[in-house]
Amino acid sequence: MKTAQSIITICLLITLLISCNQQKKQNTVTFATSKNMWCGLGLIAYDKGYFKEEGLDAKISYLESGRYCLDALVSNSTDFATIVEVNISYFGFTGNKSVIDIASLVSSTSSGIIALKSRGINKPEDLKGKKLAFCPGTTSDIFANRFIEKHGIKATEVNLQKIQPLAISSAVISGSVDAASTWDPHIFNISKTLGEDAIVFRDPDAYTGYLTLAVRKDWAYANNETVISFLKALKKADLFAKAHKEEAQLIVSKMINLDIDVVKATWDLHNMELKLDKAEMLKAVNSQGIWINQTMEEYTDKAIPNYSEYFDSKFLDELNSSK
Repeated sequence: MKTAQSIITICLLITLLISCNQQKKQNTVTFATSKNMWCGLGLIAYDKGYFKEEGLDAKISYLESGRYCLDALVSNSTDFATIVEVNISYFGFTGNKSVIDIASLVSSTSSGIIALKSRGINKPEDLKGKKLAFCPGTTSDIFANRFIEKHGIKATEVNLQKIQPLAISSAVISGSVDAASTWDPHIFNISKTLGEDAIVFRDPDAYTGYLTLAVRKDWAYANNETVISFLKALKKADLFAKAHKEEAQLIVSKMINLDIDVVKATWDLHNMELKLDKAEMLKAVNSQGIWINQTMEEYTDKAIPNYSEYFDSKFLDELNSSK
C-alpha cells in the first residue's frame, strides 16, 4: 500500500514539474533587423530556436536598413537592433548617448557600385559626370565617397542622387541613374537583370562594413540576464554557421526570401562572427566621423564625438567568462 502511495506521489510530482515548465512564460524581447545577409546570425538564431532555448520569445521586425533599426531603438520601439558602424558615426554627432554597441556580428565586403556599361562606364574613372545613387547615412554613402575619392574623382564631379534602399534597384534597372552604390543582394539581383550591361566595382581596401548589435544602455544594464541570453543565442548561431555552412545558407535563403544561388554566390563576402574588437570598431567609426565632419556642411562646426562611449564589451565579456 505504501509502495503504491509512493508511486502515486512521485507521479504527481513529475506531472506538476512538467506542468510548471510548460506554463513558464518566456521573456518577450523585440528585435529590429533587416532582410539581408549581413543579418544572418540573428536570422539563424531565430530559425533554429536558439532564442527560445535561452528563455526568450524574440519578436522580429524587419526594417529596410540599419539606420531605421537605430531609429526604432532610440524611440523605444525595439529592445535589440542590428545597425552598421556608419550609423554610429552619424549618431554620435547628435550628442545622444543612450545607445551602445555590445557586439559585432559580421564584417562585410559586399558593398559596391553597380553601373550601366551603356552609359559609357567601363572603369571607375568613367563615373565622373554620371548620376550615382546612394542611400544617405548607410554603408552605401561611405563606400560611394571613398571609392570615387580613391580614383581621383571629387564629389562635386559626380551627380550624387540620394535614394532610399528599396528604390535603388529600380533606379538602376530603369536607367533613371547611371550607377548606384549599394550592397548585396541588391548588386547581385541588379546585375542578373541587366546581364551584359552591368559592371560591378568592389574594393575592400576602400571600405569594409560592420554589422553590430545595439541596445539602449539603461535598458541593457537593467536587463543584464536578458542581454546575456540574447548573446548566447547568437553565439549558438555563430557556431552552427561555421559547422554547417550549407544548412546555414538554406536558413538565410528562406528567412530573407532570397534565391539560394544568390546566397551561396555572396556568402563569403560576409564574415559572420560574434565578437567585439573595440580597437577595430573605433578605428572604423572614427575615420568615418572625421570624413563626415570634413565633407558635410551641416557637421563641419561640430566636434568629433568620443565614440568610445558608444561601445561596451561588458556583456560579451561576461558571456565569454562564463564558458
